[in-house]
Amino acid sequence: LDFCADVAMLLNYHKTADTIADERFVKRLFARIVFPIMRRNRRRAAKRLPEIDALIEIEMKNQRILEQARTTSVDKAAEPTAHILSALCEAIAPNETQKQALSRLGYCLGRWVYLIDAADDLEKDIQTSSYNAFALSNGLTKTDLDRLKQTKQSVLFSLNASLAECRAAYDQLSIRRFDGILRNVWEWGIPSIQKQVLSGENQKRRQGGFKNAKSV
Repeated sequence: LDFCADVAMLLNYHKTADTIADERFVKRLFARIVFPIMRRNRRRAAKRLPEIDALIEIEMKNQRILEQARTTSVDKAAEPTAHILSALCEAIAPNETQKQALSRLGYCLGRWVYLIDAADDLEKDIQTSSYNAFALSNGLTKTDLDRLKQTKQSVLFSLNASLAECRAAYDQLSIRRFDGILRNVWEWGIPSIQKQVLSGENQKRRQGGFKNAKSV
C-alpha cells in the first residue's frame, strides 16, 4: 500500500506538470492551483522511490517529444506509458523469474492503457485537432468522420493483441491470492471497457453525468 501510494503521488505530480505544459487554459489553471501540493507530495515519495521518479520523469518527457513531433506511429506513442508500467510491475517482483513475467505484463498493460485512452478521446481529438496517434496514423480529419468506424476496428485489433500478451504474461506468475478476481478482470472487465469505449457508450455516460451535474 505504501508503494502504491508513493507511485500515485509521483504519477499525479508528473501528470499535473504535463497538464500545465500542454493543456488548454481551464485545465492549466486548475493544475497550477494544485501543483504546489503535488510538488510537496512528489518530494516525499521521490525520497523513497528515487529510481521510479527519475524513470517517470524521463518517459513523460519522451511522451511530450513524441506528441510535439506529432508522430504517426501508434507503437512509438505508446512506448513511454508501456515503459513506466513495466518498471512499476518489475519493482514488486519477489524473484528474477517473476520479474521477467511482471515486466512483460506491465509493458503490455501500459500499452493497452495508452491505446484505450487514445481510442476514448479519438472523436474529441479530431474535432479539436489535438494530438491522437490513431487519428494521424489513419489520416482522419474533421471532414471524414465516416471512416471512424473502420479505424475503431483496427484499434480493437491492437487492444486485443496487447490484452492477449497481458494474459500470457499473467499465466507465468505464481498468484497465491485473488486469482479468480484478477482473471475476471482480464477475461471480462477489460473487454467490457473496450466495448464501451469503441461503441461510444463511455463518452455518452460522461456527457450524461456532466449534464446531470449541471442540472443539480
